[in-house]
Amino acid sequence: VHMNINNKDYNIPTNLNLIANKLGISILPLDFSKLEEFIDLCEKEINTLIMSKNNKTAIFYNKKDSFNKQRFCVAQGLVYYCLNLLHYLVHRIGLFL
Repeated sequence: VHMNINNKDYNIPTNLNLIANKLGISILPLDFSKLEEFIDLCEKEINTLIMSKNNKTAIFYNKKDSFNKQRFCVAQGLVYYCLNLLHYLVHRIGLFL
């Protein structure tokens, strides 16, 4: 996380594994090569896959991507998960914020 406080820049590292653990999400590397080949995509075209079943959720990231791209994709997966959870709470359960 990049913050500017009193005209000073600070880079605060974000522990994505800690956030995922608090949400009950597993983060796992995966080689998407066979899937990309099966559906006729270019190499490294799939970056992230999120799957949920029976109260278990996992974010799979492309293990062939660079470290920074992997972190970005996992963070993006966490955001999608949280937005979908919020959508469910508001529209299915009737929770109003």
